[in-house]
Amino acid sequence: MRMIQGGKFEHGFLSGFVSSLGGTAMMKYGANMDIGAKVALSAALGGTAEALGGGKFANGAVTGAYVMMFNHLMEQGQVEKFQKKYFGQVKGLNKIFTDAVPDGYSLDPESGMFINNEGALAGAITDYLGDGLSDIYLSPYSMNDAFTLYEILGHEMIHVAHHNHFLNNFNKAASENAAYKWSFAVGKNLRENHPTDFSKVIPRRYLHSGLSSYKYDKFGFTSSIPRSLWDW
Repeated sequence: MRMIQGGKFEHGFLSGFVSSLGGTAMMKYGANMDIGAKVALSAALGGTAEALGGGKFANGAVTGAYVMMFNHLMEQGQVEKFQKKYFGQVKGLNKIFTDAVPDGYSLDPESGMFINNEGALAGAITDYLGDGLSDIYLSPYSMNDAFTLYEILGHEMIHVAHHNHFLNNFNKAASENAAYKWSFAVGKNLRENHPTDFSKVIPRRYLHSGLSSYKYDKFGFTSSIPRSLWDW
């Protein structure tokens, strides 16, 4: 992967090797560490190893975070199984990326989320392609637990469905409004101390863009929580 990105094989090897060793130790001895802390520490290990070997800290940090996420926290195929089980065959979904950072973003080692040049954080990004197709990029943060993955992936899947349905007339702001409403409704059913005011959750630029044709329930999404999610 590092060679494809234009880097050197040995740099990618160093970051991956050290991160894997560190991840094994954390899974064995770090029972009291939460997933976010494990991902952040693995990113720091990978970045430091690559920097000491003459590479870039940022590249090693990305490798370290993903080594932890996939080699130690979740099997590669789990996300696809999760998506098919809880959201089915949503038209327009091209591919879900769980091992890459979308263009215009980097990986924030502290949170495990994607971050853009303006400092805005995102748990996932939907990349709108041609012909009504979309790719979804999931961050390590989105894998914290089944509930977080359900909230974040469902939000992005709504964007995928909207983009495929409306094509050239796709309104991103209206889609964000509908997706945030779904996330808000789901969050109330999943988490204690959830905000009660929707306007406090959604970015202000999306508050007045909720076109009725974009309502999430019209596309088969429901805010009820599958019972099996608690055992995933």
